[in-house]
Amino acid sequence: MSDGAGQDLNVIRADPSKAFFIDMLTRDISIVECILDLIDNAVDQAVEQTRINVMELLERGELQQRVEHAEIRIDFSREHFSISDSCGGISVEEARQKVFLFGNPGERGAEHGLSVYGIGMKRAFFKLGNVIHVHSQTETEYFDVTIDVPEWKSHPHEWQFEFDKFGPTQDGGVTGTQIHIPMLREGIGDRLSSGSFSRDLRNRISSTYALFLSAGVRVVVNGVPVEPRMPTVAGEPFRPVRRTFNVEEVEVLILASLSPRHDRTAHGWYVFCNGRMVLEADKSSLTGWGDGLPNFHSKFNHFVGFVYFGSTDVRKLPWRTTKQGVEKESPVYQAALDEMRIQARPIIDYLNTMYPTDLEAEGVEERELLDNAAIVTLPSLWKGETTFEVRRPARQVRTHVNIQYKRPRDLVEKIARYLGDPSLAASRIGEHTFDYFVANEIDV
Repeated sequence: MSDGAGQDLNVIRADPSKAFFIDMLTRDISIVECILDLIDNAVDQAVEQTRINVMELLERGELQQRVEHAEIRIDFSREHFSISDSCGGISVEEARQKVFLFGNPGERGAEHGLSVYGIGMKRAFFKLGNVIHVHSQTETEYFDVTIDVPEWKSHPHEWQFEFDKFGPTQDGGVTGTQIHIPMLREGIGDRLSSGSFSRDLRNRISSTYALFLSAGVRVVVNGVPVEPRMPTVAGEPFRPVRRTFNVEEVEVLILASLSPRHDRTAHGWYVFCNGRMVLEADKSSLTGWGDGLPNFHSKFNHFVGFVYFGSTDVRKLPWRTTKQGVEKESPVYQAALDEMRIQARPIIDYLNTMYPTDLEAEGVEERELLDNAAIVTLPSLWKGETTFEVRRPARQVRTHVNIQYKRPRDLVEKIARYLGDPSLAASRIGEHTFDYFVANEIDV
């Protein structure tokens, strides 16, 4: 049945509005997270080119193969944003059939890679810019695409993009992808040019991609190279817990111990999916705190745990679409969470002993052990399956002990005046009274 214009009256329109689609796609993601999505695409290309698995850094302490010549450069100001890489480039066929699709078409993606949902790059485009230029070149071919967002939105039923041009590579230039956004969305330039933005972005990159940076990937933000940032761990006499197992084709590695005594950072759990950090220093119920473990307290600041999920099928990993955080209801994550609670318990018990309420700091052996512990990095940790262990030295007989007690202030001040010094500290007064008793009452 149709009307006079030839439209089928049995059809109910359910096409999404492009304006609504873009708003919902970009509403709950920050500018920094969008830039991380673009970095993911470059890292994914590097992983596919080299077939590296950065989990080897934690499993064996080294990589069989490092990433070579993979550099990602990010430059921005109030007027523009650009990101370019030398990570191998995107083929014309990948661009035509996969990269610009809204949603992953179902392929597994690069083994141990970061591309999973197929929305990250497009979400970043729509969040950041009104006009986006993409150029990519492999060893054999190249393409150019321009996305004019207002123009694209004006055609509500056309969801495709078009190549400006494509063809065989002729100049032998760098294989990689360049994304340039010369026209930013309103308000984006103000945020990019704020004094804290570059620092915040570098900090996120240094932790999110710490394992990839350690594996040879180089990231430069406005001319400043980013260094990897990962917590160190207290070594001997402490041996961390190390537990590995598999759940639904996902390899899970749990490492947990104490951070060095000089480290004043409040840590918690660090969670990775295929090498990308998705939770940093988490101290919430998401990682068991207050849910099977005590609520996080300052006395637990030295707890540091790492959970690594690795899979050749990226769809099985328990990360969210933004790759910031985990899907707690995932069976894979639930299995890991149960083990995290079990393995964290002896470390928490040690920290409870380290910070009792009725002893002075110098009277607690556990604190003295941490004061003198070695400092080690994650790749150099013990590689066997272990539980948390403290190898205590042979106990030495203490020749001195602390004495603490309370007495009325007026009597203490009276003794101080008697000793000729009204400002004498209470501890010194205690020493005098002890020495007096020993000299007059005990035959030594």
